[in-house]
Amino acid sequence: MKASNKAAIYSILICTIIYLITIVTVVGNLSLPGIETRMWPTFDMVRSFEIEGFLFERYESLFIVLMLLILYLIAYLPKNLEETLALGDFLGNMSIFLFGLLPLLLLIISFINKKGGKQASSEALKVG
Repeated sequence: MKASNKAAIYSILICTIIYLITIVTVVGNLSLPGIETRMWPTFDMVRSFEIEGFLFERYESLFIVLMLLILYLIAYLPKNLEETLALGDFLGNMSIFLFGLLPLLLLIISFINKKGGKQASSEALKVG
């Protein structure tokens, strides 16, 4: 197995584990009825934890600061909560394309290029 394949598998595995731990922690902390009534249950769960004498008091800001510039620019697009939720729905629909259809299209293109590449390389060997 190539190193790039191993790296891809490990990165997907690590992201899946982190996401699974987050979901289990949020459901365990807030319960299913509590999650249904909240807009952002992960942030609400993080706000509920408090470590005295620690440098930070509001841990949710650590999540947001990684994407600060992007969030700042996107925050000026919608004018109210309804448009914000519509933007979220739009981005969710776009993710189907970006993470579902686009990789499939790129895979098809790579298969086409591999077939053409094998023929071209075998012809070059015959000539040379």
